Amino acid sequence: MKTKKFYKVGILLICMLTARVSFAQIIELPPVIITAKSVVSTKVTDAFKSKFKDAVAPRWYVLDKNYLVKFIMEDQKNSALYGKDGKLIYHLAYGGEKNLPKDYLDMVNNAYPGCKIVTAVRAEQNKRTVWLINVEYKKYYVLTKIESDELEEISRTTNVTAK
Repeated sequence: MKTKKFYKVGILLICMLTARVSFAQIIELPPVIITAKSVVSTKVTDAFKSKFKDAVAPRWYVLDKNYLVKFIMEDQKNSALYGKDGKLIYHLAYGGEKNLPKDYLDMVNNAYPGCKIVTAVRAEQNKRTVWLINVEYKKYYVLTKIESDELEEISRTTNVTAK
């Protein structure tokens, strides 16, 4: 009888020690923030400065073998990706209704009367310009695209917060 009791207490102690050891392995580390200053070639910075003369607070990042710059221009957030040779790969300008050209604004309002334009992003690559416009319309969020003066609906999802 005493042996069974001793055996149960021993098993209980082993379980408690094992649990203590396994919990001791969990170590919470503080978040790590990586900041690195990359050396950007003069070809790239010169190309950037000539294209975006009014850019404010440019921040450079290395992205694969290219350079990504984030900056503010005309009260809009912008991103541009440059190759090592200084050639612009793409440019994104993030904005809203006030940043859309009037004819594109009219196009969206005709297709979605009474809508609210949530965001408008202009993407430029080579000689191609595409506007991606998020619209709140009735009980939906609608993602539209305007390219070559053609409006296209890309997706439509239900707005669960709509009344």
